[in-house]
Amino acid sequence: MILARILRACRSRAFPLSVPAGFLILLLAGSARAHDMALEVRWAGDGALEGQLTYSDARVAEGNYVRVTASGDRGFATIALQTDALGQFRLPLRQDIAYEIKVSGQEGHQITTSIGPRDQASASETTSGGLPIYVMLGAALLLSLPLARRLQRADSVAGRASD
Repeated sequence: MILARILRACRSRAFPLSVPAGFLILLLAGSARAHDMALEVRWAGDGALEGQLTYSDARVAEGNYVRVTASGDRGFATIALQTDALGQFRLPLRQDIAYEIKVSGQEGHQITTSIGPRDQASASETTSGGLPIYVMLGAALLLSLPLARRLQRADSVAGRASD
């Protein structure tokens, strides 16, 4: 019954263009995300390279894949590891060269950052991938208001006609 009303409303000339536009936006927005991911990399006091991976809502990013390569050093093998239960990783590395750190997170998140030799400052990077899901849902709700009002009016007219 409700579906029939929606279909009748869609066929009418007064059907607002904002409703199909809202559905189109939802379909074309290929990457709705729930959160961003942030990576902080620094040299520890004992000379190890350490990093912390977190989400924008302050949760730790546990179990994500980390790849470390030396910038410009052809003899350095790429090191692959995963973040621990606290979203951290730690590697004893040579401190006189720069490194590139690439993290492949869940839900398609990827961050690449680099850190210079020990005498340089720490590096951090934040990634985002699309519009936040709450923005997408809010837009869909706002764009559906004209259809809801039209259906509400149709219900009141049908109710008066049956009396």
